[in-house]
Amino acid sequence: MLKKKLALFASLTTITTVTPLVVSCGISLDRLANRLNYDNVFRSIFKFPLTSWSNGTTIQGEDNKILADLVGTLVATDKYNRSFGDIAVQADKTSKYVGQPNADQSEWKYKISPQAKWFDYRGNFQRQIKASDMINTAKFVLFPKNLSSTAGIWRTFIAGAQEIWEHFQTGSYKPDYYNDPIWSKLGMSVNSADDEITIKLTKSAEYFDTLMTYLAFAPMPEKAVLQGYNYGTNFKNIWYSGAYLVEKYGSTSQILLRKNPEYRYAKLTYIDKLNYTYLANNDVSRERVLFESGDVNDFIVQPTDTNGWGKYVGPNPANPTFSGASSIINPDPITFTITFNYANTDILKNNNSLAKQALNASKALQYDKLRKYLVTHLDRSKFVKYYSEALDDSPTSKFLRNVYTARYFIKNGNVDYANYVEAEYANKYLNGDVQASSQLLKDGSDALYLNQDLLKNDKNILDEIRAWLQQNIGSSSVELRFLMNGAGTLTNNRFLLNMIDSFNAENNVIKIIPDITVDATEYISRTKKADWDIFVGGWSPDYVDPYSYLHTFSLGGDLQYYSGTSRIFSDLKLENNRAPEFADIVNKLNNPYWNHLKSTNAIESFYNIFKNYTNQIADADHITDPKLLTKRYESFAKAEFNSIYTDFMFIPTYVPNGSYQIRISYVTPRTQITVGYGSSKYKHWGMELNPYLLTKRERQIIETRYQQQLAIIQTDYAAFREDY
Repeated sequence: MLKKKLALFASLTTITTVTPLVVSCGISLDRLANRLNYDNVFRSIFKFPLTSWSNGTTIQGEDNKILADLVGTLVATDKYNRSFGDIAVQADKTSKYVGQPNADQSEWKYKISPQAKWFDYRGNFQRQIKASDMINTAKFVLFPKNLSSTAGIWRTFIAGAQEIWEHFQTGSYKPDYYNDPIWSKLGMSVNSADDEITIKLTKSAEYFDTLMTYLAFAPMPEKAVLQGYNYGTNFKNIWYSGAYLVEKYGSTSQILLRKNPEYRYAKLTYIDKLNYTYLANNDVSRERVLFESGDVNDFIVQPTDTNGWGKYVGPNPANPTFSGASSIINPDPITFTITFNYANTDILKNNNSLAKQALNASKALQYDKLRKYLVTHLDRSKFVKYYSEALDDSPTSKFLRNVYTARYFIKNGNVDYANYVEAEYANKYLNGDVQASSQLLKDGSDALYLNQDLLKNDKNILDEIRAWLQQNIGSSSVELRFLMNGAGTLTNNRFLLNMIDSFNAENNVIKIIPDITVDATEYISRTKKADWDIFVGGWSPDYVDPYSYLHTFSLGGDLQYYSGTSRIFSDLKLENNRAPEFADIVNKLNNPYWNHLKSTNAIESFYNIFKNYTNQIADADHITDPKLLTKRYESFAKAEFNSIYTDFMFIPTYVPNGSYQIRISYVTPRTQITVGYGSSKYKHWGMELNPYLLTKRERQIIETRYQQQLAIIQTDYAAFREDY
């Protein structure tokens, strides 16, 4: 085995400048290439106020971007995409695991590091982190009144969690619920002597160690359990276990984080401060202007920023005009979707007109042909052009996505998981022609708009929808409210409105009403209220498996609140994540939403769509033998295909950075964590800032060295570790 690390290349001492070019406004490229970044502060922006400071409460990506630096996780990933122990100890650094699994990966044991500590917001040491703090997290997220958005993933993976959740939902508990005997059924046990926790799962999961990089499973102190949903209402009432502390917070002004010198890996935390400036109602050029003025030292060139794109990128994004610009291919596994809310909360409002509109909309979305019409007649490119226009050479956006599980993220050997979804499409519509299916479903193609495979027998689809609406809501037309962020008035909203206006102009049966909030704060609030019919949201995976995506839309899944199924079927009981037959629940459900919505003639087929999808996902997830990985992925792909191309449960829409992301940054290349899953990608641990913008040649030297190191790691997994 190779034990010696590569010698570093000669230090980069020469600053290579580009040919001087003075532009009519802003800083010249020559001056920018030679500008020095004097301090050790990472400057960036944030667009949404935090909804919670509690890692046990929120799943919002914008929250996690901040919390990842404040809260430690049992496992984290480094710049080589290797797992290491953050709060836990990795005893064997030649292993890809931090935890110790049993033979079938259904139980995992983690030992807490004696160097892992709790601090208050001022940085005062509180106590050592203990294995029992994982029990605290369980008690926080599995008590429904704490309003945790992470409870779903706990109930999916941790043995006993579902039963505990259902017990507390009945309301039969004492004020000190955390001492309830039901907790003895939790699949977690603590060995206090060795400070170890053993976690028993509901299923075998070889990838479970990657899930422990997710903030939802980070340890929490007992004060979180005692404070309940009040924990995390502000940054002063939480305890910290990560690399940074909060120095200043203004919800619509600034977030300033400072390095915690007592953090376990403080000597490997190289940046002293993280300074985020709030941007509201920003135009497409705002981040670029802030970079040019020195107020931020890292930004993404937006394709719709015509001046910025021409200045820094030019006609070939693979080879940007400005030598200081990096071109990153397929940078992020996030998939954005257009999501339908099948139970608008305004149904229960006292406002009669608002309640009636919400009820009609929620009923209408039960009808599969109405959803099919939306899926096949919303021209997604008109919206997604906002992100891709500078790269496009046709009316179709290159950033369109036609599957849900991100491409190039999950592989079976050399086979990308998306290929299995393409095979399903080929078998259903193209007589097995996988090559044609791959071309149709690839990113940057439009597999939905006016797709005749889907509309083959629907020449009179609008007449059928009109007749169904008349019969079920007493009107021949319906209005659907599309929630939009008012902060995007000058940016993506113009493109979103173009898509909506185009759709409305083509029919007089379904009318989409733009529902634009005042600002980002109201948008976040309204999103959580679920008083809308349609909105655009993104999903980033928590671990490396299709289940991380596909479980989201199942009954009991991570996005069930947004899709509304948690309201319609709130008293539904799942067994092993499987849903019962309609005949077994139709006379047992009794909640306000079900009682309002059950009267349509589509309610049974609507339930069966989600029941079948949920059961297909659950059955696929129980195929855990590594030798049957192909069968597991094929089973997932069948459910994914049906959800998009047969049942039209949601609309996959776009990948935010498409094929290329053009970044200009003082961050030293390959010091930032880039792994796609979990919360490590948001951490600034290990990141370094360069005093000047590196040239293309200098970045190539660093990249060559990095790839050589990766090659060595293939045979010496413990190489290039800096005391972690």
